[in-house]
Amino acid sequence: MKTRGAPTYFNRHLLRSGLQCVTKLYYKYQHYPEDERIQPFLNHAGFNKYHLKKLLGHNFPDSIRINEKRRIQASKKTRLLLEKDRIILRDAVFICDQFFVKIPLLVKDGVHIQLCDLQTKVLKSHPPQLMNSKGEPRKKWEPYIIDLAYKKFVAQKIYADFKFETMLFLPSKNGAAINDRLLQKLQTSGADATESTLLTKIDVSAMTDKLLKGDSEMTKSHLKPFGEQIIALKDRYFSGSWQQPCLGKKCGRCEFRISQSQKSNGNESGFEKCWSKLTGASETEKKHSVLDLMGPGIPAWLERNIYLQRQIPLDDVPPLDAIKKAGKRITHKERQGLQLRKYRGEPVPQELIKQPIYDEIKRWEYPLHFIDFEAGNYAVPIRKDRSPYHLVLFQFSCHTLHQDGSLTHNEWLSDGTSYPNYELVRNLLEIPNINRGTIIQYSNFERYALKTVQKELKKDSDEVADASALIEGLDKVINRGDSTHPSGPYFADLSRLVKRFYYNRFMSNSLSIKDVVQAVLTVSASLKERYSAPYCSSNFEDAQWWQGNEQSGQARNPYRILQEHQSGPPIGRGTQAMVCFGNILAGSLNGSKKEKTMQSLLKYCELDTLAMVMIYQHWNDAAKPN
Repeated sequence: MKTRGAPTYFNRHLLRSGLQCVTKLYYKYQHYPEDERIQPFLNHAGFNKYHLKKLLGHNFPDSIRINEKRRIQASKKTRLLLEKDRIILRDAVFICDQFFVKIPLLVKDGVHIQLCDLQTKVLKSHPPQLMNSKGEPRKKWEPYIIDLAYKKFVAQKIYADFKFETMLFLPSKNGAAINDRLLQKLQTSGADATESTLLTKIDVSAMTDKLLKGDSEMTKSHLKPFGEQIIALKDRYFSGSWQQPCLGKKCGRCEFRISQSQKSNGNESGFEKCWSKLTGASETEKKHSVLDLMGPGIPAWLERNIYLQRQIPLDDVPPLDAIKKAGKRITHKERQGLQLRKYRGEPVPQELIKQPIYDEIKRWEYPLHFIDFEAGNYAVPIRKDRSPYHLVLFQFSCHTLHQDGSLTHNEWLSDGTSYPNYELVRNLLEIPNINRGTIIQYSNFERYALKTVQKELKKDSDEVADASALIEGLDKVINRGDSTHPSGPYFADLSRLVKRFYYNRFMSNSLSIKDVVQAVLTVSASLKERYSAPYCSSNFEDAQWWQGNEQSGQARNPYRILQEHQSGPPIGRGTQAMVCFGNILAGSLNGSKKEKTMQSLLKYCELDTLAMVMIYQHWNDAAKPN
């Protein structure tokens, strides 16, 4: 294990981790690697938090920001400024007894201090419904009440004579932006306190006080008053010692459950360390816990002290003959049964394509339009009269497969200078023959997104000159049935067919298009022949999508190959695309960086629809003998 310098402070993130599982504090202290797959989500949250803090600053123009980079200097500056009788501080820092806290907004008036936290989670109810009938925070708000109680605990250690209140700022669905292009305006002095409706301030003093007094149900299972728990967890952290965990379903979300690529680079998995110590699992077995099984039923096995796949009786899952029945959908339990048998080395089908797939794709009329949207939900609205996290559609890719087997590609990507939602619709409706044939998506997001934009257009019809034409055009695209219906035109969902009627032994424990297309390429001789040849388009020059992997015996994942063709930021997930386009909207990229980012976005989105084409082509080829 690579070690860095010993940690200096205990913070709210460590407190949360310790309350979830005290063993995490050992892994945090020893700098165990955390799962790289969660980084895009952290980046997205960080993007939103950054801009909400900018908004908060504009709403309090008389506030002073503590911007010292070194924590100890920031703490000294905070204490110095708090000698004033009245003051408003942003990013105030308190350090005491190795505890560290940063306060997004602090309002001091004499001996009264408001500690104000800022979170990215949206508030949907009005009036706010953070508390249940027992005076306890609802489950989804608990982490934020714990954060504020911790901050008050530390502040009181320094300023025992002050009276503290705790406040929570949240983006509100009931608020609406007054200005267009607010993300950009926040970078300058172009935004002001008139945007105050976007953030709602909630007094949560009663809940934090109840927690600190030891009367809250939130942490009673820890058998100590909250203040004592904080001190105990801090001491446990700085001891650097390992503590035996309590295994459970929560382990499935553990940040120390790292990816296979991280392990291949010599990193040790904290998750596997825990499970191997408590279950006696071998090197192979610890990679196959019950948490890796798809679908429900996992808590029931854990309650029976069944932690490893080898411990599950095959009587708990359906027999293989029942799974193979042609017209029957594949249930979660059947997928689990196939996973278990594969792990145990028993013969399982390389692939199951159930008859309903053949029946449905036979009904699809040409041309086949495979479409994919990239979308964002930003805490700060990008258009006036919109609330936080409103849907922003900034890109589409459409591969059209014609009856003669030819493939054409249309695409569009916003440059951030006009409202993307309406521009996307305008460009989508210009795709040749988009109103003919079949439209195919992976999940039901694209249809939902177009319905959302159509509602927007109806509200904005007086402001958008071509609103009527766009609404009428969307009617023809949206008002189609799924291909379960006997007649078209169709708006088909490829992911539904995968989920219900398709199994491939190389799909592992995922039904995402990234894993499904790799599995399909692995078993399909026709795709191997077709995509071993260079693929060229406006975004790719001689891309070879079928490449073998001698070590695994499978085809390489095209999304790994994609990274070799991206000169800009590597984009392989929708959350990465969301943050990249957010940076374009905020105007934080210069000319060349913006251009390279847009190129990466175009390549990523094009591969999404090409992957859909590959899955369809494989099924269609398999259907021909039938």
